Amino acid sequence: MNINNGMKSELKAIILDDEQKSIDSLQWKVRSIPSSVEIRKTFTSAQKALSYLNGEDIDLIFLDIDMPEMSGIEFAKVLRDNKINAKIIFVTGHDEYILEALRLAAFDYLLKPVDPEDLKNALDRYFKDPPANNLNNLIAELYRHNKPSENEKIALPTSESILYIEKKSICYCASDSNYTGFYLSSGEKILIAKTLGKVEEMLGSGFIRIHNSFIINKEYVSAYHRGTGGSVKLNDGTILPVSKSRKEQVLDSLNK
Repeated sequence: MNINNGMKSELKAIILDDEQKSIDSLQWKVRSIPSSVEIRKTFTSAQKALSYLNGEDIDLIFLDIDMPEMSGIEFAKVLRDNKINAKIIFVTGHDEYILEALRLAAFDYLLKPVDPEDLKNALDRYFKDPPANNLNNLIAELYRHNKPSENEKIALPTSESILYIEKKSICYCASDSNYTGFYLSSGEKILIAKTLGKVEEMLGSGFIRIHNSFIINKEYVSAYHRGTGGSVKLNDGTILPVSKSRKEQVLDSLNK
């Protein structure tokens, strides 16, 4: 259920919590506070919330931490991996280590049952915080101590589920209109509703954009064949073209 408190909406928010009673309570408290906040949507399913966020521009997420389908921390990481830059106010019934991490990230959290004064203070902080203090800063702090770089995973939202794939298992990615296919070392192909440009941002170092239609994992390159742009051969025998405009950059990256 959407809420509009009659004021001009400046801040678009959603609530994700597996308990409807908690959603209703928080929604009522947000409505009771004089502020330019509009709850656009509420969710009890993390996957439905993610699908919504992939198509909507939302400023703020009230996010429960303890959820059975996917924890709030896991959900926040999926948002970061998919470049969804919304601020988060975590809502939790457990005062554990995560709370201190949030303090270090210079943002707020709410303990259940949510105190209206704490909620008001959190929203005040939202309007006062500089735009640079976004979701990426928050998640970087949460994962600073326990993110294994050599086995770093990437979240791939498909039509049926969210798959967590080790980056090192990705051989290459191929554009398919507004979709991208991930070709894994196991021979599996995964198709997601992201453009290759968005995927390039998600993958980061270790991957090379060799063509408008292809990104490769440099660890799987076995040979470079000369030509106008040339081509690369992967360990499994796949040959992919290198565009002329990217040739110099590709060779430089492969030689590092």
